[in-house]
Amino acid sequence: FYFTIDGEYTIDNYAFKLTTNKDFELTPEYDEGSGRYYVDAENIPAKLIGKTFTISVENTTDNTVYTIESSINCYIKMALANPDTTTEKANMLKALYWYGVCADAFAN
Repeated sequence: FYFTIDGEYTIDNYAFKLTTNKDFELTPEYDEGSGRYYVDAENIPAKLIGKTFTISVENTTDNTVYTIESSINCYIKMALANPDTTTEKANMLKALYWYGVCADAFAN
């Protein structure tokens, strides 16, 4: 999830959270190459790979909240559709998908 900050606010005015079956606080990082910020969602349990999650961005100054709903499978689908995705990466993404399917089946 990459983004820029425009207007009168800075990155310090925002809080980021990923919600699945529990909340994960996200820490924004700055990417020098693109000039944008990003957040990484780490340590998501395997059984949640195929589940939809919500990323919330809250402006802590005016309490405005923006949300994005997505899933790891959305990223997998997008990356597999990209003609620049290497065969090695495509194979890894397919394995990740099936790992999530199996983990979900095992958990349920």
